[in-house]
Amino acid sequence: MSLKLAELKRNIYNSRYIIMDMLSKRGYKVDNYSSFNETEINTLFEQLNSKVSTSADIGPLDIIVERTLQNGDKDKCFIKYRLDEKFKKSKSLEQQILSIYNEHLDNNDTLIILNISKVPFKQHKKDSNIESFIDDILSKHKLFIQVYGIDNFLFDVSKHYTVPEHEIIYKDEIETVKAKYNVKHLSNLPTIRREDPQAKFIGAKPGQICKISRSSESNIHSVIYRLVVN
Repeated sequence: MSLKLAELKRNIYNSRYIIMDMLSKRGYKVDNYSSFNETEINTLFEQLNSKVSTSADIGPLDIIVERTLQNGDKDKCFIKYRLDEKFKKSKSLEQQILSIYNEHLDNNDTLIILNISKVPFKQHKKDSNIESFIDDILSKHKLFIQVYGIDNFLFDVSKHYTVPEHEIIYKDEIETVKAKYNVKHLSNLPTIRREDPQAKFIGAKPGQICKISRSSESNIHSVIYRLVVN
């Protein structure tokens, strides 16, 4: 076994902790996936092949979880272990995404494509070919996808002491915010990009409202609200 392969296996196993934490914070039930040990994850990795990773088939490492929303509706999140070295925009990737939604997901569900290399946050959206691809999928097919690398999940930035808490708020709280701050249209709120690391971590979709809470050492608690945009 090469050192590179051994390192990839180790990273896949280590990343599962943060992936499970991310899904839990989004409200998904992860009990069926959270108890695998390193040997079991390595065995699942050995069962993975390129045909499965590039198709709509549910692969050995793939994750499908469900949650119940505040309004009682349910939705799902599918994490597809494609494991390309880097993101590559292609017609075959687009077709795989469409096939996954056709076979396993509804249009309001979330699909996460998981590669190996870290997906960086670009300060300027125009510099990111990944954001361009995601925008294209959303525009053409009304589907919400995210692209991550295994390397994104080797450190949980959401738990860093400098990072404020981010959460999505829904109808009742939105109406309270509009009344409290005299906001007639949500478009008047300051914005946060969907690909902002924390907005992305909680699965924020364009049009949703993100509540950002920050506490200081002097116990001053501040809250701001931002409209999630493409």
